[in-house]
Amino acid sequence: MKRIWLLPTLLFVTTSIAFSQNNYAEFYSKSLSISNAGMYILGGWALTNILSGAAGWNYSEGTPKYFYQMNVFWNIVNLSIAGFALYNNITFDYTSLTSDALLTKQLKTQNLYLINAGLDTA
Repeated sequence: MKRIWLLPTLLFVTTSIAFSQNNYAEFYSKSLSISNAGMYILGGWALTNILSGAAGWNYSEGTPKYFYQMNVFWNIVNLSIAGFALYNNITFDYTSLTSDALLTKQLKTQNLYLINAGLDTA
């Protein structure tokens, strides 16, 4: 009698594990897509600010000139962050990770965004 229940139980457990792994992979895929969209926006914003800052730096004198200069350099940092993040997101193979590893990676990303938001606010 015990052997009869062993096969359905084993099938249920393996199906549950595969289903939950698929849900985590699907969740992380959507999260990665949102992150990539944000990095494209950051990169576009940085390029726009670099171009406008370079023009302002070229045509200004005194204090405004240094403001535009700082704007150019700060947005080079933003463009670098966006490029680095996009490169890592595109080359990263998340399908090979376990559900625990995906969840850990997602929590690290969320914590990074929270720290960034706190620094921006401060």
